[in-house]
Amino acid sequence: GYPKDRIARLNEENGYTDSSAVVGEAFHLWVLERDAAVQRQFPADRCGLNVIFAPDIKPYKERKVKILNGSHTALVPIAYLSGRETVREGVTDPEIGAFLRGLIFEEINPTVKLPAAEMKAFSESVLDRFHNPFIRHELMSIALNSTAKFRARLLPSLTDYIALIGKPPRRILFALAAFILFHRGKRGSENIALNDSPEFLAKWRGVWNKKGGDLPVLVREVLSWRDVWGVDIDALHADIAPDVTGYLEGMVKYGVKETLKKFLKTAGEADKNG
Repeated sequence: GYPKDRIARLNEENGYTDSSAVVGEAFHLWVLERDAAVQRQFPADRCGLNVIFAPDIKPYKERKVKILNGSHTALVPIAYLSGRETVREGVTDPEIGAFLRGLIFEEINPTVKLPAAEMKAFSESVLDRFHNPFIRHELMSIALNSTAKFRARLLPSLTDYIALIGKPPRRILFALAAFILFHRGKRGSENIALNDSPEFLAKWRGVWNKKGGDLPVLVREVLSWRDVWGVDIDALHADIAPDVTGYLEGMVKYGVKETLKKFLKTAGEADKNG
């Protein structure tokens, strides 16, 4: 985005005013559908650039959406409700950072059909990117239209993990509980400036106003929103609603950060035991 915190200094250094300045990153990836003629004429993959000619670009798109975008969407409610404001503040927090790493490596990566070495390298580059001290990526900017983003970015990993492993991914369910709490619209005594479609905001307001005192009922209603999720999440596995409810009750009673600390104590052991 526009470097509003540095633009005056940059304009002075450049000797002119640049109203279209954009902050860039040292990360790039260009995946092209393999075409022998194009590859001969444009051998970008042999020029030291991160360019891949692939027979099918779908797994690479899936990898990007699930890992980069999906982890962003999971991070926002957990980090923001824990008092953080930016991506870097979230990932450099010991507990939140450990949660995000587990989410990517234990729950998202197994659902993408690409070589393990490629998945590991891409995942590490994403985490490096999130740690970039020169980019101030506001969590609330990622929260724009977050309901549709959860459906596109995290729900596929949830359903694919269940199909692959036979049980729901606990970290994604924890993120879903935080996501539900985020849409109560409160962080302590502060109102959260939710920015979503009027239709979705009305649904969130309605469920919290009517069912906020009965969290198990609230959770089951949210999970059953077929018009929002395209599927009845509650019907995917019997453990989903009870687990999400348990996490949400902990967050309401003890706060997101304290509930996360308790969660992390059991998550690693659960991974080892399958």
